[in-house]
Amino acid sequence: MPVSVFTDTLSVLETVVKYLKETHGLTYHAIGGLIGRDERNVWHTYHVAQKKHPSRLDIRESSYFLPVSLFRNDKYSALETVTRYLKDRFGLPYRDIATLLKRDQRTIWTVHHRSQEKDGTQ
Repeated sequence: MPVSVFTDTLSVLETVVKYLKETHGLTYHAIGGLIGRDERNVWHTYHVAQKKHPSRLDIRESSYFLPVSLFRNDKYSALETVTRYLKDRFGLPYRDIATLLKRDQRTIWTVHHRSQEKDGTQ
């Protein structure tokens, strides 16, 4: 999925679910299988996302793509997962990750360090 779909109004998980549902027309069950979440949780996440951002996601060209399989690991939050992937795989600075995800740079730093603490790499 392209990183360009993220918004400042939706959480990372809400964006992922909304993207898979609306762009690819997947069922809640199929989305749950892809991201390792219960389909009831996926349903709820999608309906919350619809209330917060009723229009379709703006899908623009992107230099960075995320494999949806990243979200199967429930050790990390969705934001931690994306932040780690962009930092470790592409070596992006926190500022660039924050811009891509439409988050504050301090939030990205904190989330990345929290995920490092979880796996003992800090």
